[in-house]
Amino acid sequence: MSNFIEKCLLREAKPEDIDDFIELWHQNPGKQPLHEYLGMTRNEYALWIANAAILPTLLNIRSKHQSMDQLLAEFDHQFPTIAKSTSPSGAMALMKWLKVRLT
Repeated sequence: MSNFIEKCLLREAKPEDIDDFIELWHQNPGKQPLHEYLGMTRNEYALWIANAAILPTLLNIRSKHQSMDQLLAEFDHQFPTIAKSTSPSGAMALMKWLKVRLT
């Protein structure tokens, strides 16, 4: 069975379907953590929890066969102060950087 991220990449699901996938997991969570059930790494899941608007960016990264963990390490290297920020402005700076980096 494919996960949410894989289904989105195959255009079998849309980003707005994520709540349906989460509901299915809650109905039968088993031993798999939610982030794995959705097809996200821990870092991707943490970013999505912090700002759900990043989901299209996560899908874009995956569609280009890139690693969010590698991109986060690059961001951390280039902007160490912003990368350690937990503020909404830090999250927005990351999203803007990713948008530029992925185009």
